Amino acid sequence: MESFEKWFRKFGIPDKVEPEKKPAEEAELPPGIVQDEDGSYLALCCVCDGWYELPCELDDFDADTSFCGGSPRCCP
Repeated sequence: MESFEKWFRKFGIPDKVEPEKKPAEEAELPPGIVQDEDGSYLALCCVCDGWYELPCELDDFDADTSFCGGSPRCCP
């Protein structure tokens, strides 16, 4: 009689299934920030929900005070 492990491997199922890992860039981005295709970062305006290029460093970003400046109401 064959062992369970040997029988189980006949089906091509790996012994351990590793969880999918997100790239490091995605895991470190704060909420309200996405990375554009060209490598720049885009932030979400807290007033109009429009995307604009991030004018500061990621560490300095605050989603609650993120204004795009595209209209008078979107200025701090």
